[in-house]
Amino acid sequence: MDPSTGHGHGGSRLATQLIGIRDDSGYHFDFSRLERWVGLCAKHGIEYLEIAHLFTQWGAKATPAIYVETAEGLKRRFGWDVPSTSSSYRELMAELLPALRSFLAEHWSLDRSFSTYPMNRRAPRPWRDTNGQRASSRISWTV
Repeated sequence: MDPSTGHGHGGSRLATQLIGIRDDSGYHFDFSRLERWVGLCAKHGIEYLEIAHLFTQWGAKATPAIYVETAEGLKRRFGWDVPSTSSSYRELMAELLPALRSFLAEHWSLDRSFSTYPMNRRAPRPWRDTNGQRASSRISWTV
């Protein structure tokens, strides 16, 4: 189940961002919503977390919509209008991904976290059983 991808090319959806991002002379991250989410997942027997795609699904040409708290308020800083190769996106990823890895290592498990790219249909999917059926206790949620 991945409600975040239920839109077409160039479309948008309701923001479901679980990591707060603030830009104040560099990026600062608030993982409190994600911490609550992984706690709920653990409590209810969810075994794996799928990390949201780092690029748009239609050719990886653009960035996903990402909201950043600024001095002017919450702003959508990334999205269809920002190329996936932009230096500003690389700067965010250079800071966010190590922080996210550290968070997951401490609060969940890197072995039970993954990200897929939908064009790679042959990639192994750990939430599926040996017959390719969705395993009942392994639900994929976007983080």
